[in-house]
Amino acid sequence: MKFNEAKDKLKNLAGRKYHSLSYELTEFAGGGLQAKCWAYVDPSIATEGSNWKDVLDKMEIELKGKSQVDLSEAPNEEILGEVK
Repeated sequence: MKFNEAKDKLKNLAGRKYHSLSYELTEFAGGGLQAKCWAYVDPSIATEGSNWKDVLDKMEIELKGKSQVDLSEAPNEEILGEVK
C-alpha cells in the first residue's frame, strides 16, 4: 500500500476527526533497514506496525471497538460496591 492510499483509508476511517500518519525508516551501520509506520486518530487512538496495511487494519479494529461500546453492559454501582 502506498502512502496516498494509506492517507485516504485513514481519512475514511477517521471521518471528521483529527488524524495523522507517520513513517520512519532507520538504516543501521551494517546496512539493515527498519521501517515503522504509525497512525493516529483523535482522541488518543494510535497504532503502529511495519507497513501501512498492518497499521490501518489495527486502526480499523480499534475504531470499531470504540464505537461499539454498549454502556448498558457496564457494571452498575450495586455490583461494583464501594471503589477506593
